[in-house]
Amino acid sequence: MFSLKKILNHLEYIKNNADKGYEEIDNGKRYSINCILFKKEFWNNIDIGDYDDEHDCLMYCYNNDKKLYRF
Repeated sequence: MFSLKKILNHLEYIKNNADKGYEEIDNGKRYSINCILFKKEFWNNIDIGDYDDEHDCLMYCYNNDKKLYRF
């Protein structure tokens, strides 16, 4: 299990997961966010006034044909 310190350290997270590969996720299906890495402006882009970050992320990516990847 990750400690909070490791989760907040994106470079450590990337290093620890670099060899695990990735797969594209269907951007039309809702999924639970475990850990998400994104550019800072992404958070502002997905805000649709909802209090459900997972739904906001899904709708933004689906409506804008953004690709989602699970690492």
